[in-house]
Amino acid sequence: MRILFITHNTHRAGAPLVLLHFLKWIKEHQPAVNISVLDLNEGDLKKDFVEVSDEYRCLTKNNNTKNSFVSNGLSRLSRKKKKASFKELVTQLNLTSFDLIYANTIKAIPVGAFIKAGNSHAKFVAHIHEMPTVIKLLLPDFNRYTEKIDHFITVSNLVLESLQNIWNIPFNKLTMIHAYAIVDKIVSDKKQLESFHVGASGLVDWRKGYDIFIQVARHIKKHTPDVDIRFTWVGSISDAQRIIIEEDVLKLGLNETVSFVGELSNPFEVYNTFDVFLMCSREDPFPLVSIELAMLKKPIICFEKATGTAEIISKGGGEIVPYLDIEAIAEKVLEYEKVPEKRIADGNKANELFSNFTPEKICPQLFQVILELEES
Repeated sequence: MRILFITHNTHRAGAPLVLLHFLKWIKEHQPAVNISVLDLNEGDLKKDFVEVSDEYRCLTKNNNTKNSFVSNGLSRLSRKKKKASFKELVTQLNLTSFDLIYANTIKAIPVGAFIKAGNSHAKFVAHIHEMPTVIKLLLPDFNRYTEKIDHFITVSNLVLESLQNIWNIPFNKLTMIHAYAIVDKIVSDKKQLESFHVGASGLVDWRKGYDIFIQVARHIKKHTPDVDIRFTWVGSISDAQRIIIEEDVLKLGLNETVSFVGELSNPFEVYNTFDVFLMCSREDPFPLVSIELAMLKKPIICFEKATGTAEIISKGGGEIVPYLDIEAIAEKVLEYEKVPEKRIADGNKANELFSNFTPEKICPQLFQVILELEES
């Protein structure tokens, strides 16, 4: 079987990591599958994708020219690099005659549909890692492509329901398979701090709710000033955002309480110091960081209707609060601070519930979708 996997980028983030682990699993357990990767924006995981693929091609931006595809013929027989126009590349890909085209995320769908037009016999799968607002922002004409896609894989029931209810995708074209993370190297080793430590993680942007995180800290300081609680956000932050956020924090009198530490090479050193994890996201289909923090036995607080993580937390391991309810989050944080037994019990439950979300257990489910589609 010959499969073309299209990734919107190869940066160290949720969707590319999920795909990378899937490709590694295929390479080990399904060696007869020929893996081609089309990378639409190379990042720090590029080398890993090159190593796991039989052929890797990348769309790069050249300052002196328009966007061009750089085809790295990185197969076992050839490692010559050559440039090709988009049209030339599509012609090359169509000559390859793929059995299946796999678009990993919404942003990869238009390119996948274009290539599918020249591989009419190929099945087309879309792995959806996004929720409605992001889909509408990134692919406003999503409706144009839905009939061209043979099957959709979603990372949570929340995503699946949105595809059904908003875009009228038939249920028989949908499969929900939760995301996963590498957790075998994650060891819970809490480093004791004098302060109760509230953590959050992710790219500092509107979707992740960094502003809500700051407001929770403000609310707690205002209403319980004698409680010693520190707030730390781990994740990439632009220089402009840092200037704005630091000014907000200063004006709120939180500069001794709230820290945005940026992206870390080993975030687990900081994650280990957290007592509770806040997921302030407005939309987060099924973030890998929730799996990682659960493996560290950290209780998770999240919003209802905002994340697939709530589908798991509804069984225990944390708290689900009304959407954007800052007071409710603050109340739950204070409850965990006052009742360490509850924090420990919920952390243990989170660890138990999220322990199944590993490549070893989830990747066979993903591959089964491919097999069934090929046989249909």
